[in-house]
Amino acid sequence: MDLLFAKALGDTAVVQTRACDDPRKGKGVFALVDLHDGEVVMRDSPLALLPSAELSEAAIEDARDVPPATIDTCTTCGAFTGTLTTQLKTLLDARAQSRPAAAPPAPKPKSGKKRKGSGTAAEDDSLPPPPVKGLDALALPESEWQPTRLRERMFVKKNGAFCCSTCATHPVATMRERAEGKWKAFVDAIGGVPRADRRCLLLGAKILAVALAGEPDAVNGVAHLCSRPVWDLAPSNADDADEYRKNVRKAVEASWPKLKAALTAAFGADVTKGNGRNGRNGVPCTLETYARLCGATQMNALAVKVPHPLMKYVVSTVAAEGALTEHVQWLVREKAERVARKALEEEKVLGGLMDIDDIDLDSDSDDDETRDANGDERYSFRWGTEQDEGFDFDTTVFPAYKGSAIFPLASSLNHSCDPNCEVAYVDDSRVHILAKRTIARDEECTIAYVDPDLDGEERREELKETYGFDCECDVCIREGFVPHLKRRKVLPPKESGGGLIWGKLDAELKARFKAEKQAAEKAAKKGARGPKQAPAKKTAAETKKTPAK
Repeated sequence: MDLLFAKALGDTAVVQTRACDDPRKGKGVFALVDLHDGEVVMRDSPLALLPSAELSEAAIEDARDVPPATIDTCTTCGAFTGTLTTQLKTLLDARAQSRPAAAPPAPKPKSGKKRKGSGTAAEDDSLPPPPVKGLDALALPESEWQPTRLRERMFVKKNGAFCCSTCATHPVATMRERAEGKWKAFVDAIGGVPRADRRCLLLGAKILAVALAGEPDAVNGVAHLCSRPVWDLAPSNADDADEYRKNVRKAVEASWPKLKAALTAAFGADVTKGNGRNGRNGVPCTLETYARLCGATQMNALAVKVPHPLMKYVVSTVAAEGALTEHVQWLVREKAERVARKALEEEKVLGGLMDIDDIDLDSDSDDDETRDANGDERYSFRWGTEQDEGFDFDTTVFPAYKGSAIFPLASSLNHSCDPNCEVAYVDDSRVHILAKRTIARDEECTIAYVDPDLDGEERREELKETYGFDCECDVCIREGFVPHLKRRKVLPPKESGGGLIWGKLDAELKARFKAEKQAAEKAAKKGARGPKQAPAKKTAAETKKTPAK
C-alpha cells in the first residue's frame, strides 16, 4: 500500500493505492474488501481550496466590478458560517445589489395568476426583497449528516473570514495577509489566461505555499501527485498541443517571479532563496516545483460543491413554506430576470448589436443555467394553495458553494464515465467518497470528473479542456469515440512518484517507515515465548471483515 494511505487510513483502510494495469494512468485506488452501495470508501480534507468566485474575480480588472458575495463561508475550508437568517439576508442583499437599474421583465409565474396584494408585473419586478425579520428560530434539523447549526465566524480579517484559528492560520491565509499586495500582483499577472489554466496556476501557487510552510504531512500529501510540468500534459494527438504547451509555459514562467516575491514576503527569504531544499520541509522553491504542482492540479483537482444550508432547510422542513414564501418568491422572479437578461445579451451578440466582450463569459455563478442543469442537485416544489396563489421553484435559487481542490488521498481516484463511486460534500470542503454499487475486492474505485449524464462529445470536450486528457474508459470505447489503433497514443506514461523534486523526500519517508516496521517486528519476536515465532501482522483485509462506515 502507498505509504501515505498506510499512515492516513491505518488498519481501518478498505482501499489502497497501487499501480494501474494501464501505465498511462499511473496509480489508482483499489478495494481491499468487497464494498456495497452507499458505504464510505474514504474521507479526505483538501490541501488547498480555490473557490469559483475567486477564480472568476481574478479575470476582473476593476475591483469595483466584482459582484457581491451571495453566501457567507469560511475563506479557508468553505464551511457555511453564521445562521440561516444571516445566509438568507446575504443572498437577498447580493441579488438586489446586482440587479440593473432597468431589468427586463421577468416571465409570469407558471400559475398564471396575479400575486395576491401586488400591483402590475413591472411594479412587482422592481420591488426590493422582503425584509428578513422574525426568522431567528430557523434551524436545520439534527441528523447524522448535518450539524444542528452553522459554524461561527470566529475571525474576520482583511484577507477573509474564518471559522476557527486553524483556518485563520492556514499557510494560504498567512500568505495572503502578509503579502497582500504581492499576492494581488501575482493574481493580476494570470488574470488574462484561459480559465482552465488560471485554475491550475492559482491552485498550484496555493499548494506551494502549503508545502513550504505547512505541516510535513501536507508535503507528503502532495508529493505523490507531482509527476510532470503542466506544459507536458497536453494530449500528444491534439491539434493544438504545441500551441498549448507554448502558451501555458509562458504563463507559468511569467507569473513565477511575482509568486516567489509573495512567498518571500510571507515566509521569509530563507524559505525561498536559491535552488536548494529550503525551509522546515526541505521543499525547493523553484520554477520547476511550481510547474509540477500546476501539473498536479491539472490532473488531480476535484470539483467541490457544498449545498446551501437553506436548500437543506427547505427540503427537510415542512414549516419552511410558511416562513420563507415571500423570500423564495422574490428569488424566483429575480432569477428569471437574470436568465432573461442573459438571453437578451446573447441575442444582441448574434444580431451584431452588442460586442461579445461585454458578456461575462468567465462567470461560474449560479445564473449559468446550462452549468446548473448539468451539475447541481435540485429539488422541485410548488408552494401555495388553490385559493391563494401558488408558484413553482427548484432549490437552485439557493447557490451552492463551488470550487476546486487538491486532496492528498481522494485525488488519486481515476476518472470513469461510468464510475462505481460518487463524491459527496456535507457542510464544508471535506470530501466523502461513497460506493455507488457493489465493488469487488481488487476492483479499481473510480469517480466521474465531469457530469456522466452529459452527451458523449460534451463530456469528452469538458474533460480535455479542464483536465487535459482524452478519456479511454469502456463507455467511450463502446460509444465509438476511441478508435482501437489510436487508443494508446493519448498521453505519455506518467513518471513514477515525484521525480527529481520529491525523490529524496520519498526515500527518507520509506526509510523511516521501514525502520519503524523492523523495530516493531523485533519487539514482537523478543516478547514471543520459546522458539515459536510471533505471528505475522494481519493485513487490513484480514482484520476488517466488514468495511468501515
